[in-house]
Amino acid sequence: MASKGDVLTAQEALGLLKGERDYQIRKWGHRRRDDEHVEDVHSVAEFILCMEHHLILARAAATTEMSPIAALHELRKTVALGIACFEQNGCPVREPGPVKNVHDGLPT
Repeated sequence: MASKGDVLTAQEALGLLKGERDYQIRKWGHRRRDDEHVEDVHSVAEFILCMEHHLILARAAATTEMSPIAALHELRKTVALGIACFEQNGCPVREPGPVKNVHDGLPT
């Protein structure tokens, strides 16, 4: 379990997001006869609205309440909702090509 100040690898962060997705499915999904949970399908717009709600809560926690842990909880929910959106609606692939680093050419 990560806590404030923990530095995570990408794999660890993705594992935590998988746990959040499992929780979301159990909380919001419909239980089938085989005890499996199935989610309702939502549009991209619906996911964006839900994500925006949690981002507002994260911003309030980070700025007004000065609670980074509460903000990180909301961000975990937000990012997992983004993953759910991709699961249900697909995700466009970033086309390969040259990448210009934002720091290239800046004075040091």
